[in-house]
Amino acid sequence: MKLARFKHNSHLSQKNYARTKRLMRKATRRAYKEATTNIRRPIELEGRSNSGYWVKTNSHGVMYDC
Repeated sequence: MKLARFKHNSHLSQKNYARTKRLMRKATRRAYKEATTNIRRPIELEGRSNSGYWVKTNSHGVMYDC
């Protein structure tokens, strides 16, 4: 019998555990990136079309102009 990763969820496989870890790592990296760009970026430019400022992130945490 495979050892359960989470006590309450014994059917969670090692693959799912690795995926969760990866997603968490990505989320923290995005949060850090967002926090640092928000410091540099003037607030009044938010939502407006302007190049050179990162305003939004896509689902992968990659910044893009909008």
